[in-house]
Amino acid sequence: MIERVLAEFQRIEGVKASILLSESGKEIASLTYDDSLVEPFKNFTLPLLNSARRLCESLGEDLESIQIRTDMGQIVIFKVDGFLLIIVSEQVVNLGLINLQLKQGIEKFREAI
Repeated sequence: MIERVLAEFQRIEGVKASILLSESGKEIASLTYDDSLVEPFKNFTLPLLNSARRLCESLGEDLESIQIRTDMGQIVIFKVDGFLLIIVSEQVVNLGLINLQLKQGIEKFREAI
């Protein structure tokens, strides 16, 4: 079930990887053409997320997602109900379609986890 939901993200043109981690950084599932894309997120997502969360709290806001643009593409990290969904994509990707897929996939993730 989880892999099926991740596969729906993979169908979006430009998506290179979809990764689901627990909030502790443990890999739950991932789909990617290159497994080396997964490992850095296990190590670096939590510190990044904690820093962003503290920043948002200092502004009186709740953290929903983090978007990072690099010279090679984009990384979007969504925090949803005790897990982290990470989408790695090329520079040009339809973020609106990713957000729509996220809304549709949240219930499926909740059922599966």
